[in-house]
Amino acid sequence: MEKYISIGVAGHVDHGKTSLVHCLSGVNTDRMKAEKKRGLSIETGIARLSLPSGKNVALVDVPGHTDFLKNTVRGLSAVDMAVLVVAADDGVMPQTVEHLKILEFLNVQGGIAVISKSDLADPETLELAGLETEELVQGTFLEGKPFFAFSAKDEKGKTEILAALDRETALLKGKETEAPFRLRIDQVRSFPGIGTVISGTVLSGILHKDDILELLPSGLKTRARSLEVHGIKTDRVSAGQRAGINLHRVSAENLCRGMMLSPPGETPCTRLLNAEICMGEQQSALLKNRQKVRLFPGTSMIAATVLLMEKEELRAGEKGLAQFRCESLLPCIPGEHFVISLMNVPAVIGGGRILEIPECKFRPSKAAKIIPWLRTVREKNIPALLDRVPEIISLDAEKLSRRTGLPRKAFASEIESRIRKGHLVEISGCGIFRKDVYEHTLTAVQEIIRSTLKDDPMKSSMNAAEIRKKAGEEPLTDLLIRHLLAELEEKGKIVREKGGYCLPNLECELSAKHRDITKQLLDFAETAGVRPFSVHAAWKNCPNPCSKSEVERLLDYLSRKQQLTCLNNRRFLSPRALEEIKGRVRDFILQKGSMHPGDSAKLLGYGRMGAVPVLEYLDKIGFTFRKGDDRLLKEKYADRA
Repeated sequence: MEKYISIGVAGHVDHGKTSLVHCLSGVNTDRMKAEKKRGLSIETGIARLSLPSGKNVALVDVPGHTDFLKNTVRGLSAVDMAVLVVAADDGVMPQTVEHLKILEFLNVQGGIAVISKSDLADPETLELAGLETEELVQGTFLEGKPFFAFSAKDEKGKTEILAALDRETALLKGKETEAPFRLRIDQVRSFPGIGTVISGTVLSGILHKDDILELLPSGLKTRARSLEVHGIKTDRVSAGQRAGINLHRVSAENLCRGMMLSPPGETPCTRLLNAEICMGEQQSALLKNRQKVRLFPGTSMIAATVLLMEKEELRAGEKGLAQFRCESLLPCIPGEHFVISLMNVPAVIGGGRILEIPECKFRPSKAAKIIPWLRTVREKNIPALLDRVPEIISLDAEKLSRRTGLPRKAFASEIESRIRKGHLVEISGCGIFRKDVYEHTLTAVQEIIRSTLKDDPMKSSMNAAEIRKKAGEEPLTDLLIRHLLAELEEKGKIVREKGGYCLPNLECELSAKHRDITKQLLDFAETAGVRPFSVHAAWKNCPNPCSKSEVERLLDYLSRKQQLTCLNNRRFLSPRALEEIKGRVRDFILQKGSMHPGDSAKLLGYGRMGAVPVLEYLDKIGFTFRKGDDRLLKEKYADRA
């Protein structure tokens, strides 16, 4: 398949970039009135160029003035190679250096250098400009690349430059056509009778006329009503091409630069990005932990807070892992390169590559897991990545590919191999997990139950929702937590109790204060005798200062320990009182043949309303059974008498 290449034309203001583009392509990219009036580029200009071999490329002429830095970055964000322009009469200037840094941060791989305005310099000055440029590009992607003297006045060097561009483009791989279609918008226009047309470089994939698209981050669905490449209508556009897309039923007010177009559901939007940052070499380059910056991924520009993972600051020339917390949602692709500038200073201080779209915020407590994982993502080592997955997540090839930007097929192949070897656990309905991580999570769930109940002895058990919440940032799904609990229960590690889970034979010790209160509650229960008492009554008669909820929880605790009996109306009895009641009821039934709730006033000293819960409890424990409204003794108790 044919590859399409974009070439960024970069350099200091008034160094002849636009004149070079005009000479090579015949297109004047300064079209705005303000540009013509001021004699400098403000917006990025695009020109189609036919090379001697017949290949068509796009020249991207970016502004050279520091006031228009954001337009420069946007213009260079998707180029495959570069032409660095240095005026012979000026030599290397501040924006020459900055533009080269931007190209480096954006991972541009090929290009040439042009010493422009050669007609304005004598041979010695021309040679000096060349030496300065050669020194500047040492250690960069332009080291060893050809240099050409050029004059727009007499077109000296034009033929050589075109031939060099032909050779350089042949060395480039071009953008990925197999990936989903993605395009970041860099221009928005509205035409009467046509509607809204956006422009941008196709970052990946192929788009056909009438394909359905999603506008991100808004989520608005639309359709590619018509397509153009350099003003020529076409039925499809491919990775690397400069495309104009007429969007169906989308007004220009709903669009802005930096938005992304892709098929629905293909590109995630996020506020969190894990990345590697590389600082520039200039002495002023300094980035502090939790500092706010302007982040430029592609044609987007967004304010973000930087959380450095390995140190408190990055200085000139240093690298480090970091998380960007963006102020708004951002459509993003792992593997995408970016640059950063300070909030109020139009100067690039660094750049780097997005390593992954994380599922949660970075915390220093997670550094021991996250940092090795990100280093492995940086190395693009898929087998090592599967060994370092930092959470219990299902090893789904599609999800891992989206998270890291690495090939789905490579993940799928490695996962299948590990399933065959028994290194992965496949759980129906839940997914595929690393065996060691799964077993560690089983232990962690058991420990969550143990430590929680140990810390709060009055708590009898934990339900699945509580356990999931206690697991913190580990992404345990409802289905997975239920499976983990079922396995622990099957192995006898936990037991069910009152709708929750606890550990068998777990001994928990109350605090000194609560031990004193329980003694007072047991004393009160003895004084209450056979009359069941409420939580409120126990609280009112408790001399130790405590809350009503504390008393209620302690009564439940004593009930679980079988030191009190809890009836279904939340009234309580002491063991001695229960035995006394059982004796009275047994004697009464043996004498009368049965007991009716109406007999309770004479027998127990309180009426039917208070007696029914007592009688129902006796039924529950198998002491009596109900026949109509009457109670009879279970046979074994009648025989014992």
